[in-house]
Amino acid sequence: MEFMEQLKEIGELDWDWRAERLAKILLDESEDLISRSRGIVDLANWKDSRTLDALKRAAQDEELADIAGDEIGRSLGLLLDCEFAADLHIEDFSDFVRFGISQTRREATVPGQPGVC
Repeated sequence: MEFMEQLKEIGELDWDWRAERLAKILLDESEDLISRSRGIVDLANWKDSRTLDALKRAAQDEELADIAGDEIGRSLGLLLDCEFAADLHIEDFSDFVRFGISQTRREATVPGQPGVC
């Protein structure tokens, strides 16, 4: 079985200490921006309202959004089809974040790519 096929079989991740740690670092303004931005994409693997909350808060941090806005957007884009993201308004985000969301949405039209919650 190919590696990517094996990843699909893992299924949805339950919120755990790893997700909690990634969210904590992401939102900790005392951490350096590089450390904060490293976990953005990984955090999106947890389809959870707490992920959405952390990413929305990160998107409001101007410095973080300047260096990692597209990654924040890509991660938010993975959550758009989730029930808990029903009130997410894309127009509320910066250009960089919206660009990342649009990239993820474009990829979601390709079979087997992100887009399912």
